[in-house]
Parts: sequence; structure tokens; C-alpha cells
Amino acid sequence: MNERRVYEAVARGHSMEEVLPGLLEKLDVDASALYFIGQSEVAVAFRRASMKLLETMKTRLLEELASKSEEARQFIPPSHEVDLSLTEENLLDLSSHQDNDTILIHPIAFGSKVIGGLALVRTSAAPMLDETGFDRLLAALGFAHQMEIAKKIDQEVQNDLERLTLVGRVFAEGLILDRALARLLEIAVGVVGSGVGVVLVKPEPENAPIAPIGWGLPPDWINSLCFPDGRKLLDEILQDAKPRFLENLENLHTVLLPKFLTSLAMVPLTYEGGTLGCMAIANPSKRFFQVAVKKRILLALASLAGGAIRNARHVEGEIRAERLHEEMRLAAHVQANLLPRQLPTHDQIEAAAIIKPASHLGGDFYDIFDLGDGRWGVMIADVSGKGVSAAILMATARAYLHAFAREGAAPGEVLRKMNIALSRDFSEGRFLTATYLIVDLPARRIQMSGAGHHPVFLLKPEQQVVCLPSDDIPLGIVMDGRFSETTTRLEQGTTILFYTDGLVEAASPEGRFFGAERMLPALKQMSANSANEVISQLLAEVKDWTREKSLTDDLTILAVRIK
Repeated sequence: MNERRVYEAVARGHSMEEVLPGLLEKLDVDASALYFIGQSEVAVAFRRASMKLLETMKTRLLEELASKSEEARQFIPPSHEVDLSLTEENLLDLSSHQDNDTILIHPIAFGSKVIGGLALVRTSAAPMLDETGFDRLLAALGFAHQMEIAKKIDQEVQNDLERLTLVGRVFAEGLILDRALARLLEIAVGVVGSGVGVVLVKPEPENAPIAPIGWGLPPDWINSLCFPDGRKLLDEILQDAKPRFLENLENLHTVLLPKFLTSLAMVPLTYEGGTLGCMAIANPSKRFFQVAVKKRILLALASLAGGAIRNARHVEGEIRAERLHEEMRLAAHVQANLLPRQLPTHDQIEAAAIIKPASHLGGDFYDIFDLGDGRWGVMIADVSGKGVSAAILMATARAYLHAFAREGAAPGEVLRKMNIALSRDFSEGRFLTATYLIVDLPARRIQMSGAGHHPVFLLKPEQQVVCLPSDDIPLGIVMDGRFSETTTRLEQGTTILFYTDGLVEAASPEGRFFGAERMLPALKQMSANSANEVISQLLAEVKDWTREKSLTDDLTILAVRIK
């Protein structure tokens, strides 16, 4: 068999094991050992050689290749003493065997790189091929080996691509996230040629944490890998979103690293420019480091894992938002039921009110209730903050109001007791501004006490507006607060106007507030109007000022008219 026959045999798909016997027949050798760098075994073909002779051939072949290639040294069995003094001059006849057989060793190259070697033993005196012909034959063997590698790589890549098709099933099956990531990791481990790996997902404050997923590679090991200067490998990958393919871990420090972990592939899990986690696979095969396509397939899998994480979190966010929306809707319904269902209808008193929360749940509230004997309790209040917490505090304050007001206490005493109770309930930084007054119809007077709220306006007949300030400290800040009282005569036809921040802080598109000073001239023109008309005209003024811009704070208006 000459080199042409070798090329033809390879082209027809024959393996090296099938080519080698024909080569031996042509060269009339007794035994041969064929080795290529990167393989774990030496292929041996023989006819009359003893096992001892074959072992000697393998040893000499490995020793010679170790002297030619640094890459070959890692494959030398530990028991072999390698003589690095071997040179080209003694290449063709290294030594004679004890049976007077000569071991001939020939390096095999592909291009300029030594990729393997051929050891031969022959006793025949017949000449072999000439030197040129033999060199061409060795070159043909090198080509045949590279073709086998290419075919193997093609098959491996094909297998890897088939694994990628399994990813579609992962998503089609609608698996929950941890199971989907486990399937993706299983596919990635197959591509890399390993048996252990782990997926670590970066926590997000608004999302539930995702536990590490994997087999045989505890997250603590990966978290502990750091550079000599203390920087953590995992932190670097999460920050720069670049993969790390480490054939050795010599430059990394850790106290937890097990001996079996010698190399590592770590790829970020990314989606639309964000890094969501990392996939780590221990001890990738040598083939993985040599074949760029495998790395690209692994990066594609990592990208798919990142998409799975983002999609799952998006769905989780939608479910959470839907649940929150429903909870807010129910809470708003409960809060609305805390307000007076029906304002009083009385021959001496008329009331109207409106409340517009800036969000689903506001912190404003008002109340008007019959204390008996022609006396009515009226309160308006504003809890600091918004949302669920403000609504809960509002409900708490309303409960205290009814408990203390129905004891018959004066307005200042009601606020004092409410302040003590709320100071215990409120966390630091929370407070409530309020105005509470008692309308005494038989006596034609009002008793009022305030806690840091906006002033009350009395719209008197003949376009007069009187301001009743509320100067004391808001409720819930200091427990020993004291609250003063004022008493004011009521005239027939007077309207008592209460409001919260949302009215005076309603902003124009230019950012200017509506303000109490702008409200006063309008109020003078409303002094003869009914309670409903006062509120409607004030809302029209605000709407014109803001040009229908959304409110930034809750707006509440309460008007009580004395007939």
C-alpha cells in the first residue's frame, strides 16, 4: 500500500485500524505502534511480536514524541522515564531489542507540527520504500488522522446541534423555570463533554430568589474562586458578561476547590444586554477547548437560559402585578366603605364631599357623624404617604376618632387621645394632619381643634371669607402633644370648607401650584352657593388651572352649609 492507496482508503471512509494492516504488508514489518498526540491509547498492530516487545515499542515511541512536543508530555504514563536527550540524529535507529529486532521510530507531521509517531519492528532484509516514498507515506498517515479528527468533530458538532433542537422542546413543554434550566444544563453538559455543572441566577430585589441548579458542582466552590488580588471570578463574569474557558485553574485561589476540578467553562446568562446569572461546567473535554463551534453552541445555550430567566420573571411580574392590582382594588373598595355612605340630610345642615386619590389607595379621609342633641362631629385628615400603608393608617385613625368622639369629649381632647394612640401605632416618619370640629346647631357655634392641617374657611353671607388656622403639631409625632381649641359663632347661610393638599398643590403644566391665595377670590363669589355648588366650582377652577394634568396628591374637599 503506497500513500495514494492510503488517501483513497481514507476517502472511502476506512479507519486507521483498517489502513494499518495493509501498510504492514507493504513494508514487511513484524509489528507497529501508531500514536497520535491527544489520544489516550496507542494503536498497535503486529504479527509475530511478543507483548514485551510491544510495550517496549510504545515506551520508545512516547519518549521520542515527548522530546518533540510539549503537548505530548501530558500523555506519557507516569512509569515511563523520558529521555529528553533524544535527537534527530538517532531517530531512525534508537536501539536494538534483545531479540536483535530493530525498533524504528518515525515522527508523523501535519504541516509543520508533529502530531504523532510510528514505531516499526522488522527482521526482513528486504529493503523498505525509499526515503521519499516513506516520507510521503507518513504524510498520508498524518492526513488520514486529521481526516478522522475532522469526521469525529463533524459528528460531534452534529450531535451538539441535535442537542440544540431539544431546547425547543424545553420551552414547548412549558416547564417551570427551575426544571427548564435543569434541562438546558443537561444539554450543555453534553456539549462540553463533562458530567458536572451548575446554573447560578443573580438575585433581583423585586423577584423571588432562584436556587442554584445543577449536579455535583456546589455553588460555594464557584463562589470561592478568586484571583490573587482577591477579585472573585464569578463577580467578574457577572460584571463584564464575558465567558471564561479555563484549561487550568493554577492562577485561581480557593480553599474549597476539590482536587478533581482541574478545568472550567463559565459563561454568562445574558438577555438584551443584561447579565442574569452564570453557567459553570467542570472539567470540559479536551475536544471542547479545541473546537470553536462547541464554545459557540455553549454560548447559544447560555443565551437561551438567559431568555428563559427573563421570560419567567416577566410572567412572574405580570402575575404579581395582576395580584397586586386585585388587592388594591379590594383595598380601595374597603377604604371607600370607611367613608360616610350617606352625608346627613337635615333641615338645618347640608353637606357635600368629593375625594380623588392620586393612586388606587389614598391617605385622605373625611367623616361627619351625629353626636346627638343637634351636635355633629366633622373631621378631615391626611395621612403621610400613599398606597396600602397610608390606607391602613387612615382606617386606624378613623376607628380612634369614633371611639373618642362618641365619649362626648371636646375637639382638643379627642385629638390628644388620638395622638397618644397613633404615636404608638405609627412608625418613625409617619404622621397625620387633621382638623376636628363640633357643629353645635342649637348653640349656633363651632368648636374646633387642629393638628397641622390646612386652615378651615368659613364662607359667610355677603361674600365674606374667614380663615380658621390649624397650628398645632400633627398627630403621631410626639406622644405628649397638646391641642388648643377655638369657638366661633355660626351665622345662617355659612358654609364650612375643608380641603387637603391635593387642592392647593394642584400644579399647572408650568409647575406652579394652585395655592390658597388663588382660591380665596373664587370662594368669595361662592358664599351664597349650596355645598354641592361650592365643590363643583372649585373642581372647575382646579381643572382649568391644571389643564386636566394628573394629580400628584390626593384631593379631598368637604363642604358643610348651615341653613
